[in-house]
Amino acid sequence: MTTIRNVAELTLAVLFFFVVLSWARDEPDLYFLARAIMVMGAATAAIAVLFYIIPEAWTVRILDALADSITRGAPARCGTSRMTQRTQCVPSARWWIPTCWVVS
Repeated sequence: MTTIRNVAELTLAVLFFFVVLSWARDEPDLYFLARAIMVMGAATAAIAVLFYIIPEAWTVRILDALADSITRGAPARCGTSRMTQRTQCVPSARWWIPTCWVVS
């Protein structure tokens, strides 16, 4: 499933590049595109700084709520999988499927 998703994302990114390339033909459109990219980058940096400043528990709660809204209830917990537990991965017989377990 992940491979299909990666191929789809790559295909959409390439197609989006050509859509933007055909849309931004004249100078005002290029200036608008450059400003939009800079504003989005500044907003991303502001969110990153905010997550750095606020306590870690708040960050985990916000990211867990966001994961719940994106995955529609599927188990995707930032607080239980990445930030509070250590996992150990070993290569499996199939190299593309890592075998992981929680180290206590």
